[in-house]
Amino acid sequence: MLSFMGDIAAKVSTTDAMPGWVVLFVKFLLDICRNIFLDVVLLQRLLHNLLHLVACLRPCRHF
Repeated sequence: MLSFMGDIAAKVSTTDAMPGWVVLFVKFLLDICRNIFLDVVLLQRLLHNLLHLVACLRPCRHF
């Protein structure tokens, strides 16, 4: 088994790497997706808290 792994390592060159712009582009996309997800979660929590506040204040109205 060790000789099999040694044969594979010998055939893969050290310069066989992904271009730097691809890595930066993927990081950029992941950063944008994370920001959008956080914005959606924060908006949902804000709306939930606002609706909860309105529901709590509704019985306090005196007409």
